[in-house]
Amino acid sequence: MSDKKKSAKKWQEKLDKQSGRAEENKRKREAAFVPPKENTAGPSKSDKNASDNSEIADIAKSLKRKAKEFRKNEAQESVIAESYIASNDELRQKKKKKSTKSK
Repeated sequence: MSDKKKSAKKWQEKLDKQSGRAEENKRKREAAFVPPKENTAGPSKSDKNASDNSEIADIAKSLKRKAKEFRKNEAQESVIAESYIASNDELRQKKKKKSTKSK
């Protein structure tokens, strides 16, 4: 019987310690929390940042579009038609090789 009382007493002490620690930690958290200050005078920094970000995004889109157009134009200008068109001399040599092999 005394063992049961001792274990019950220890259990109760553990619960008391735990609840005390929980309350202390809660008090520390609440004391550490500082709500952000609101500036009511003039536009907030977030509004300025949002407008700056939208301007930057517009500039970036414009640059991307211009770069894409430039690459297309550059690709069209750099195409050399002669590299795709076989010359008459090359065609004659190929025909001669074919005809000589068949004889």
